[in-house]
Amino acid sequence: MLALFLPFLAAAGATPSYPADEVLAAFATACSTVEDLAVAKAGIAAAGWKPVAEDDSNPLGKLVMLGKAAVSGMKDVEPLAGGSYGKMVAGRQLYLALSGAASSGMTVKGCRVYDFAATAPITAKALEDWAVRAPNEMKEPGQGVMLATWNPGMKPGHSEMQVGYVPAASPIGKALGVTGLNFATSAMDFTTTDLDKSMMEIEKK
Repeated sequence: MLALFLPFLAAAGATPSYPADEVLAAFATACSTVEDLAVAKAGIAAAGWKPVAEDDSNPLGKLVMLGKAAVSGMKDVEPLAGGSYGKMVAGRQLYLALSGAASSGMTVKGCRVYDFAATAPITAKALEDWAVRAPNEMKEPGQGVMLATWNPGMKPGHSEMQVGYVPAASPIGKALGVTGLNFATSAMDFTTTDLDKSMMEIEKK
């Protein structure tokens, strides 16, 4: 008689699988328009992401504070208005950071999604199936760390896309303040510099 209940007992005690499809879909929806921060912000809000405090009350806030402190010490770097957000997706607490910076005729914009509590990487097969192409580079430097990189990024015009995993116990994760799963895509714009303008004026004469 007990044998009849064993499958049910096993299922009840099983660890739920990670909702990779839902999390990757949330990342793609939120970050697909990173090349235009205003459009990205509108899409993020429409998708149900809510602003979160940029302080030590949450793990993303701590990370954002570190990033802003680092940028503030850089000369000729102008931060662009971004935002910090949070959302529950398939039972996972996700965080999203939208940011950008302009410097020396170049503008870089980035959109990152974090699941700081994730305890395992997404398989290479699942990532390839989702992106419909294999990563250009797959690194596993040790300590359980994994980083998959695609060039170009999420879509044509994006510079790079990455999916990484860092175990909570990893010294790398503790040093960077980033553990669990992280998903990122970026876009770059090149603008006319003062030197370019001077050269064009000379050519006109």
